[in-house]
Parts: sequence; C-alpha cells; structure tokens
Amino acid sequence: MRKLWKYLVLSLVLVSLALTACAGAGGGVKIGLLFPMTGPVPTYGQSSQEGAELAINQWNEAGGVLNKQIEWVLADGGCDGATATDAANKLIDQDKVKFIVGEVCSSASIPVSEVANPKKVIQISPTSTNPAVTLGKPYVFRACFLDPFQGDVVATFAREDLGATTAAVMFD
Repeated sequence: MRKLWKYLVLSLVLVSLALTACAGAGGGVKIGLLFPMTGPVPTYGQSSQEGAELAINQWNEAGGVLNKQIEWVLADGGCDGATATDAANKLIDQDKVKFIVGEVCSSASIPVSEVANPKKVIQISPTSTNPAVTLGKPYVFRACFLDPFQGDVVATFAREDLGATTAAVMFD
C-alpha cells in the first residue's frame, strides 16, 4: 500500500511539475486530497489521508520532486456526489490546486471528474472502479482495475480454480 501511494503521488507531482514548468510557476507543488472524511465510509478517508501524507512527507524529506516541496490541502468529499463536487470546486478555484487525489468512491469521483476534467485539473482516484470515472476524460485517471475486469477475473477464478458452477450474490 505504501508503494502504491508513493507511485501515485510521484506520478501526480511529475505531471503537475510538467504543467507548472510550462507556465514558469515557482514554489511548491500543491495537491488536493479529496477523501470521505465524513459520510458512510470515513475509515477510507482517514486511511487514504494517512497514506497520502506519509508518501508526501517521505518525498519531501528526500528533497521533494525536482527540488520542489509537495504541499497538500485536505477536503472532505463524504463519498457523496454533491459534497465532493463542492469540495473539488473549492480546491480548484480557491486553493488553486492543479491536481486532485480522490475521491475514493465512484459515486463521488464521477461528479468530481466532471468538474476537474473541463478545468484541465488532473484527478486520480485510488479506488474508484466505475468506468464512467475516466471514460472520455483525458485529465482523469485511476490506480485500480475497472469493475468489469474485476468481475471477469473473479468469475474465471471461481470457475477454473475453485470448480464453482453456481454463484450467489449477497448484499446488505
């Protein structure tokens, strides 16, 4: 998990540096961390925040990226489309972030992507699996597999490795 966050943050920082270098911007690199700190899954938000901050601190202690320190602004997306959209607009328009890590819920990442992509703000979701998060959005990325891919892999494993011929879906 730590390696994933390191690579995720490094990828975002490098892209941000490339964009800001073209504009001649100085100073640090500002990242928006948009996680569900409230709502139905605050534990995802807390662990995502801690992982991202750990990776950012490690990069900064090692001299940053291309001698630039990484700064972050935390926002609560609540795993909710409207809440996350408001938070993304604030991150972009007021906090002036050039890219966003988050949201972690597809239901929030999709509306955030509809804000970030037209404003050419890079967004990467660590865990949003719905194809609509990135479909047709060149500034939006994910660090996980899509739902359809995961479904095929699980079904193949169940049939070929476990010999299962029937299945059931359980939900709460």
